[in-house]
Amino acid sequence: MNDSSFLEAGEIYREPRPSLLTVLCVLSFIGSVWTIATAGYIYYTADRTAGLISGTEQPKSATDSMAIAAGRLKKSAFGKKFYTNIVSKFDSRAIRFSAAGNMLSGIITLLGAWLMWKGRKAGYYIYIAGTGVLLLAPFIVYGPTLLAGGIAVSGAFIGLVFIALYTLNYRWLSGQAET
Repeated sequence: MNDSSFLEAGEIYREPRPSLLTVLCVLSFIGSVWTIATAGYIYYTADRTAGLISGTEQPKSATDSMAIAAGRLKKSAFGKKFYTNIVSKFDSRAIRFSAAGNMLSGIITLLGAWLMWKGRKAGYYIYIAGTGVLLLAPFIVYGPTLLAGGIAVSGAFIGLVFIALYTLNYRWLSGQAET
């Protein structure tokens, strides 16, 4: 019989992918590609961004609000202290390292989501590793500071939520590839 509702000899029945897993994987694909693209742009424009933050580069338009705000911030008493403690850490090297960490995280989470799409348990662990990179990168770049903690938590929050949601679908994943 060639009816597709019957299994052939030796075939193993596989439940269809849960809807939540499908949605999570698609959102992870979009988010990972977006992360890779924006991190690449940030890496490419690190010198200009650092110049705008430090005030050494003048804004080219009224929309360069970062440079305008940095200039105003440096003039106040609070701003001087804030600037020397926090804003000065955003030099081009730190911006590039941070962007590279984000790019690496995006690549790893994209791979993990792809493997989970294919039904592989390894994808779950790879996705966790990618989110771990996003959590650890700020501490590597800025040291064990409150600034690094804030960047890490705000950057990895969605990834941590997705890990919790992927965990709900863990039992569907297998060690074998989906055919």
